[in-house]
Amino acid sequence: MSPRPLVVLKAGITLDGRIADAYGRSQWITGPEARMAGHRLRSELGAVLVGSGTLLADDPSLNTRIDGGRDALPVILDSRLRIPDDARVLTAGRRPLIFCAPDAPERVLPADIVRVSRTAGGLDLSAIMAELSARGVTGVLVEGGAHVHRSLLGAGMVDRLELFVAPKILAGGAGFVGGVPWALAEAPTFSVVKVEIVGGDVQISMERRDV
Repeated sequence: MSPRPLVVLKAGITLDGRIADAYGRSQWITGPEARMAGHRLRSELGAVLVGSGTLLADDPSLNTRIDGGRDALPVILDSRLRIPDDARVLTAGRRPLIFCAPDAPERVLPADIVRVSRTAGGLDLSAIMAELSARGVTGVLVEGGAHVHRSLLGAGMVDRLELFVAPKILAGGAGFVGGVPWALAEAPTFSVVKVEIVGGDVQISMERRDV
């Protein structure tokens, strides 16, 4: 197997696993302490990855807003290269790395654009990980969205989960994993390695368990 970066999936969720309410609002599910912990993870891992859905819905900066922290490399999976010209990530921190499909339109952006082939589930994740490794990236924090989470979990590429759980219940809205469901016997399985109270939320750290 080719070497690839460590992949850590991070999400702020409710008790019923939601990352937004039924009206699409996600700010803020977790409290400021949990959000700062997320920024520390960005600084530690060195790269932060989102899909185009999260990019278009939230317009994230993807920089690191903690004293002494280093900005992570923003990595965006945007198969059709739909990123707006005024997206905050283009000017908020480090020069982004955008992966798109070969047939995406030609655009001039303040970003490095890499074209990779499509697969049945989206962009070729193996090619993306190989490119990140070639650029010296050793760790990636994945911050959405639900279909990116599903693709990486399905490919067996998530090494660690960092879930920040808020004591709230929405009974509707997007879950942190979307797409085709697994049968119970096929579900990706993780081992809990740490549980910690962070402000008013709970951080659950898990590592992949091969069964």
